[in-house]
Amino acid sequence: MDPLSLTASLFFGMIGTGLFMFGKRAGRIVPIGSGIALMILPCVLPGVLSLTIVSSLVASAPFFIRE
Repeated sequence: MDPLSLTASLFFGMIGTGLFMFGKRAGRIVPIGSGIALMILPCVLPGVLSLTIVSSLVASAPFFIRE
């Protein structure tokens, strides 16, 4: 694993943890789902570019999808 991939995985994992904690405290489903997805995506996606694109879309989902 190169340093760029490790840094991107750590960054999006931290955002996912924050979204999950926020969604759990607020009782909202969309941030919880986005947080879980952001914590799993670094394990599934192989490249840094694909990780960055997909994770950015998933991280922005709670701002566009309202309950």
